[in-house]
Amino acid sequence: MSAVIASVLYPQSDLIARQYAEGLAAVGRSEPGRIRILLVAEPGTDPERFLPGDRSDLDIHTPFVPATVTRVGLRQIMLDEATNLSGDLVVFADCDDIVDPGALLHFRAALADADIAFGDLRLIDANGAEMGKALFDAWNVPNRIEHVDEIRWRNFFGLSNTAVKHTYLRQNRVELKEPLIAIDWFLFHNLLALGARAQKVNGVVGSYRQYAANTLGAGRASNLDDLSRLTDITRQHLLALGGEEQFKTDLELLQTLKRGIETTPTTVQAILDGLEDVSGWYDDLFQTATEYKKRAARRN
Repeated sequence: MSAVIASVLYPQSDLIARQYAEGLAAVGRSEPGRIRILLVAEPGTDPERFLPGDRSDLDIHTPFVPATVTRVGLRQIMLDEATNLSGDLVVFADCDDIVDPGALLHFRAALADADIAFGDLRLIDANGAEMGKALFDAWNVPNRIEHVDEIRWRNFFGLSNTAVKHTYLRQNRVELKEPLIAIDWFLFHNLLALGARAQKVNGVVGSYRQYAANTLGAGRASNLDDLSRLTDITRQHLLALGGEEQFKTDLELLQTLKRGIETTPTTVQAILDGLEDVSGWYDDLFQTATEYKKRAARRN
């Protein structure tokens, strides 16, 4: 069967576009004639810049994209088109990151007894140089996940380190919601809530670029502006998932932290600085919020 590699393309430098294309070429050589590349381009972005010169091993698909499409809409097109293409698995690959040539082998092994596979990513800098670290180095990531509560207050499913069985995506269509920034968290929360089983890959599946354009990056929040932004992203995520009734307790926790950032910033910063173990995106936010709520209760 064929693998589908699905990406949304945004304007990028020539260097980043070339490195992405080199990654596609390497994956194509790993399974000649069996790779379908789905490139959903933001209007004004030329897909040709992200394709290798020799694409004889690749089956390229570039669907129509309306001029008025939103970034959430681009991801929805990607999901829908990936589902429509035939294949045994769908691999997600952000256009500023690099897919490893061995990723498909790792993903298929993990998907033998799971619906979702997620893997580690080596960290690279803005120019693509390796930083000597991996995303999961400092995160306590479980090998297997069978319940959505595992990612209630954190996330380690991105759109560059995951693959999903094609049949599962086809049978469990996820409708993204506007507005939404944490699209990856929302997508995989919904898939797990629908009964998916997730397995950690035994190996590295790609390279994750650390630069200013990242929504989050691999590090924890370092200041209150970062923390406030995480609070807004997470509130938006929870409202999209189920609204104020379903996530009332979590939303109240975030609101308490937001007030703390405004009224007692020194206390919040001290809590943030004192965190020892952070295991996933947003874990720093919820650890800080939980500790701040405890301290606020003691003051009252």
